[in-house]
Amino acid sequence: MLYKIKLNFPYNHYNFLRAYLSNRHCLVIKYGSAVIKLNKIQAKVPQGSVLGPVLYLLYTADIPSQSGTILGIFADDTAILASHQDCVLASRSLQSNLNDIGEWCKWRIKVNEVKSIQVYFCQQM
Repeated sequence: MLYKIKLNFPYNHYNFLRAYLSNRHCLVIKYGSAVIKLNKIQAKVPQGSVLGPVLYLLYTADIPSQSGTILGIFADDTAILASHQDCVLASRSLQSNLNDIGEWCKWRIKVNEVKSIQVYFCQQM
């Protein structure tokens, strides 16, 4: 995230966002047996923060897409669509785009394979 911010923002903005995203902790309080613990937050963007959606958009702005496919993105869900008269060619376009996205995931975006499905709609002739 910080690498992408550094590439796209002036240095003073990068420094501000680096401070905002670094060294975050959360306090865990358990009332029953009185456990108070300070945990380091591993995720960089605070969930529910005002900057969260903007930073997510910046983080995912370079997701690869190809001609012949359409990306539909809402929040952290992404759909890849392809349409062709030949279902095999549509499937190849999807697979090619998925391969590119798989390579792009080196930016540490974890794909939830349980929620990932492929759906075919083919017209019989």
